[in-house]
Amino acid sequence: MRLFIILIAIVFMSACVTSNNKSKKEVSPLVSTEYLFDLSLHTKLFLQELDKEIASKKDGNFIPSEEFIEKYNIQKIEGDYSISGFIKVDGNFREADLVSLNIKMGSKAGEIMTIIIPLEKMAKFLELKGIKYFEINKKASIKTK
Repeated sequence: MRLFIILIAIVFMSACVTSNNKSKKEVSPLVSTEYLFDLSLHTKLFLQELDKEIASKKDGNFIPSEEFIEKYNIQKIEGDYSISGFIKVDGNFREADLVSLNIKMGSKAGEIMTIIIPLEKMAKFLELKGIKYFEINKKASIKTK
């Protein structure tokens, strides 16, 4: 009897896992969920919301919502909606890869570099080699009592 209950529990748990995997496959993200380098949790959440923003624009002309712009401190730089952050690079990194994507480079300190990425180039940026870590900047705020 105990073996029967254990078998039923295993079948039930595997059915739950299978149904969860199927629902994940039905969603086709615009930005990959598998990355070549590590991302901060805040950056992963940003990418998920960026996917939703892009998917909500049916005409192909991407303009982020005011809420999204405010939440992530998106800036319009030279006509492109962009976000700033920093990367940690390794020996395979080539600055020319960033330049080719119109990604602006800022301060450098050893393996760390600040960057500004146009949102429309985000998917291509996430495919670059030579980057170990990426994190977007968080919006600064002053807490008042």
